[in-house]
Amino acid sequence: MNELPRYSSLLDAAKAQPEFDADACDLFLTALRTGEAVSDVEAHYLAEHGITPGRFAVMLLLGIDESVTRKPSELADLTGVTRATMTGLLDTLERDNFVGRAIDPTDRRSMRVESTPACRELLKKVLPGYFRLVAAIPATLTDEERTEFIRLSRKLQDGLHLAEVKFIQQSVVGQPSSPVAAAYAQV
Repeated sequence: MNELPRYSSLLDAAKAQPEFDADACDLFLTALRTGEAVSDVEAHYLAEHGITPGRFAVMLLLGIDESVTRKPSELADLTGVTRATMTGLLDTLERDNFVGRAIDPTDRRSMRVESTPACRELLKKVLPGYFRLVAAIPATLTDEERTEFIRLSRKLQDGLHLAEVKFIQQSVVGQPSSPVAAAYAQV
């Protein structure tokens, strides 16, 4: 969290901008810090079990059911990482005997990934504490506050998409980079 800008630094820089909105800056930094703190807590718990969040995500997708197999490209898409990153994750998981790779019997050009008994055993060991941790994070919120937090978070996620299309995906010359971006630029 140390790499996140301090509120006062952002305020000082933003005051010179005509678009400055102090409440938006506060909300932005609070969301950044909260997300980073949640990620840190999760990573710390998983590190106690010798795994990273990325490796854990792959292990969860393969699950405790030994009949589940997936293509590496499918795992990459489901976890939101590049195929190259997934290859690295699978290399380390295979090296540590948590996954196995085999030729896909229906398409000999591709591979299928499956969990090993060691993966399934580690998941059985890690998941109870993981879900206790997940429950503990919002424990200070009432049921109504949790519902409102989820609603507002989803609304912010919609705003993230709008901001990305409107401000980030524009070309260098300031023109929208796609028809979708052009439509949102009119908003």
